Amino acid sequence: MDEKEYFFQYIEEDIDRNIERIKKYIEDEKVLKSFIKKANISLEKLKNISNIKPVICWYDINPNNILVNEKSSITGFLDPGGARFAAKEWDLAFIKMDLCQNNTEYEFFKQIYSKQKAINEELLEILTVVVELDDVAFQLEAKVKLPIAFESNFKEEIEYIQKEYLN
Repeated sequence: MDEKEYFFQYIEEDIDRNIERIKKYIEDEKVLKSFIKKANISLEKLKNISNIKPVICWYDINPNNILVNEKSSITGFLDPGGARFAAKEWDLAFIKMDLCQNNTEYEFFKQIYSKQKAINEELLEILTVVVELDDVAFQLEAKVKLPIAFESNFKEEIEYIQKEYLN
C-alpha cells in the first residue's frame, strides 16, 4: 500500500471511528443522520481527488504544542506522537478548526502553508470535516463544551449537542 492509499484508508477509518463515538451519545436520529451524510459526502469527494501527495504532518497542532519566541514567531512544535503521512492540508485543517477564531487568523496560517505549494481547497474542506468530527466525539466523551469553529461544518449539530447533552 502506498502513502496515498494509506491516507485514504486512514481518513475512511477515522470518519467511521468518530461516527461510532458520536453514536454512543446522540439519540436524535436527525442529528445523527446529518453527521453521517456530511461525513459520507466528504469521503466521496476525497475519493475523487487525484493529486494528493502525502507528507509528514504533525496532526496535533494546538496552542499547547506550539513554541514561540519573545517576538511571537513560531520556533517549533511539541508532541510529535501523532505525526503521520497525510496531505499538508491536514495540519491546516487542524489549525483552522482548533486554533483560528476568525478568517484573518486562518488566512495568515494558510499563507504560510501555501508558500511552497498551493493549498488544495477541496481537500482542505474535506479534512476540516474529519477534524471537526473528532472534536465533536471528544466533546461528547469528555462532557465539555468546545468552542464552535468560526467556519464550522456542523454548527447546528454542535449547538444542539451543547444544549441537549452538555448543560
